[in-house]
Amino acid sequence: MSEEVNLKIAKLCADAYKSTYGEKGILPRDLNTYQSQKFLIFNKKMSNNNRDLQEYIKSLKVNVLYFKELGDAINNCICDSIKTRNIPEKDKSEENFLEIQNRLKTQIESETIENNNKVKVYDQNNKNNDEKRKALQYDYMFFDIYTTILYCLYLVVSINKNKLDSLYDVNSVELSKSINNICYGYTKMYLAGELL
Repeated sequence: MSEEVNLKIAKLCADAYKSTYGEKGILPRDLNTYQSQKFLIFNKKMSNNNRDLQEYIKSLKVNVLYFKELGDAINNCICDSIKTRNIPEKDKSEENFLEIQNRLKTQIESETIENNNKVKVYDQNNKNNDEKRKALQYDYMFFDIYTTILYCLYLVVSINKNKLDSLYDVNSVELSKSINNICYGYTKMYLAGELL
């Protein structure tokens, strides 16, 4: 990809990142507030599973898988929209996002989590349940933030569709990879407490 294209993608992703937090954003501006909110969710999930660590881990796997699949689906929507030059209006992008969420919730609830390669890795890479729990809680937060940034990017693309000419001929795989890498970077920045 050319330097111009890389800069255009980076600018769109930066705009998306800036719109994820703050007064009008989806995420709180303060990382401690975000983490406190998530740990309340984790405690509630643990209580809902009668404090059974195995069941709690299973529920975290369901959520992490959901966020991973959601991220892939949003990235595909962004790249497909750009590739086909059929970029939806903001309202339609929001509607598409809700449809994706609903489809994935139904799909993942009916899937057998233990046989999914995207979550098997937690059993393979962690020696005990406490390590699994910590890894899953971190990834829950990571992919929650990541999908929020991607969602905001989808909206930014919709709002800026008249400025995307240089992206129309970019290879979809390269475009997807670039968006993924930049949004991962911004996710790490948010988790480090670094805002733009």
